[in-house]
Amino acid sequence: MSTSRSDLQRQLTALAAKTPAMVRNYPEDRFFVAFACEADSILEGSAPADHEWVLNEIDEILFAIGKQRTDIL
Repeated sequence: MSTSRSDLQRQLTALAAKTPAMVRNYPEDRFFVAFACEADSILEGSAPADHEWVLNEIDEILFAIGKQRTDIL
């Protein structure tokens, strides 16, 4: 069963909120692993129709810290 758009937004908001701490607490190679694990979990729970939206939201989170999804996922 797919996660609703509102639940996906809640998960993405939580990921965005904890990303700065992840950057501080993990060396760069470990940050990528930790972030990708959480981001993949959100993406896997989304309906196919929401995949592009979720990926765009993930891109925005990464852009805010100077990273790109191609660096991670």
